[in-house]
Amino acid sequence: MKESELVWILRERATHFKEFAIEAAERRWLDTSLYLTEQACQLLLKSSLLRLFAEETRTHSVRSLLALLVKKLNEISRSDLAENLSILSREYQDILIELDLAYTGAEYLVYRPDADTINRALEFMNKLFEIIEKVERNVLG
Repeated sequence: MKESELVWILRERATHFKEFAIEAAERRWLDTSLYLTEQACQLLLKSSLLRLFAEETRTHSVRSLLALLVKKLNEISRSDLAENLSILSREYQDILIELDLAYTGAEYLVYRPDADTINRALEFMNKLFEIIEKVERNVLG
């Protein structure tokens, strides 16, 4: 499979997970919503790393993927864009931890987030999608 095809497959899945996360939250399926939010963010970041830097990564941690994207943007002297992601990361540090828990908890543990956590996670996800779109537009032209 071509790299460009993989980027768009990952992006499409990320968008679907985003939609399903919102729907699950509306149905009050909080643990499912958080897991789907994690998947949306993870695949979005993976697709962006692949699109911008031809960087494939095996990590599943949204925190790690976000840190890698910040590092790569700084390496190409786009600290302005990296800073936007760093600010988001700091502002939602608690949610990044929750997303990592959701990923492992969905398979191995019984994990029950509360409604406030879901609302902040969805807010983070929406902001991340907006920022990634701006980053890609600025880097790729």
